[in-house]
Amino acid sequence: MNYLRELFEGDQNQEYIHQKFIKYGRGHKNGPKAVIKKKGGKIKIKASYGFENILGHVVLETSRDKIKTKGNIISFQEIDDSLELLGITPEKKRKKRKTFIYRIAGEYTPQTLLRAYKEYPSCIFLLDLRGKDFKLKTKNSPPKPGKDIDEEFCSLQLPASQEKKIIDEICFDEQLSDIDEVRIWYEYNIKGFDIQEEYKNNPQMARLHAKRVGVAQRFISHKGMENVLSAEIRV
Repeated sequence: MNYLRELFEGDQNQEYIHQKFIKYGRGHKNGPKAVIKKKGGKIKIKASYGFENILGHVVLETSRDKIKTKGNIISFQEIDDSLELLGITPEKKRKKRKTFIYRIAGEYTPQTLLRAYKEYPSCIFLLDLRGKDFKLKTKNSPPKPGKDIDEEFCSLQLPASQEKKIIDEICFDEQLSDIDEVRIWYEYNIKGFDIQEEYKNNPQMARLHAKRVGVAQRFISHKGMENVLSAEIRV
């Protein structure tokens, strides 16, 4: 599920999208970034934290063969039994603060992995996925708060034949004939908070449950041109 696309042309009112904005306070915030390059029959993408699930979803939707899989699934709830029902057996599980980290390794069908992505959109899938004609690499833990944005947190290499899929999913609502080199970045301006009545006298719960209200912008730079897409958000 592509939460960035949902901000502009879908349903913002989803819990998994809210989870991604809890970390933001009032003011201007830098969001995810990505650089897409096409050369020699290959598309290469380097992206920051926030794109890992989106890139995984893209390759799983177009894959047919079994995929070599290694990495961590980070969940905010215990999902042991559900993963087993989906056909995924974690090698190891550990708890860190309020999260559960599941280490997985092995070969899985794209359908099995895709079911996990769809079933648990709030999870963070920090997975290395290697298929017949693609390779996705992701760092194995989220960046620490306050650090500079790591623009190479995840990377994807896939055939140029998937260009249309990349344009549709990552460069959505942009009329591009090709993606020789595209730079994308997001910015959020959080102007206020919509706090439910039952949480107004509890600052900790208010921070967790309040809707962030403001404006999201997506910038695309391509062939010397810069285009901006804006949307009001309540997430």
